[in-house]
Amino acid sequence: MNSNDIYCLVVGNGIKGMQSQSIALAKSIGLKPLLIEVKPFWLSKLFPTLLAGRFGIPLSDKDEKLFSLSSKVLFTCGSRMAGISIGLNRYFIKKNIKIFTIHIQNPKISSKNFDILVVPEHDNIN
Repeated sequence: MNSNDIYCLVVGNGIKGMQSQSIALAKSIGLKPLLIEVKPFWLSKLFPTLLAGRFGIPLSDKDEKLFSLSSKVLFTCGSRMAGISIGLNRYFIKKNIKIFTIHIQNPKISSKNFDILVVPEHDNIN
């Protein structure tokens, strides 16, 4: 199988610059990105490590669509999208499905919540 035939999910909130970073990174490693724009639910955005993907709290306005996709690789960008990544990972773990999470920019939470964290030098994190 050609790596260009492997789809990955890019979840964004409509901010074109952030979505473009995720799409560009996905393409640069040979994946075919599928972009879904969502409006993150405020609790999952405000308390991502505590509430995202737990207690039946929604992640976004398009949870049904996100949960129905079968991509094994997920790209998110920016701290407002960290909860989406964490919540989707938790959802799929409950279904015994492992997804690989790649987050771009400083999520302002522990890097342990992501498989790969891509952070620009100017974000000044360790």
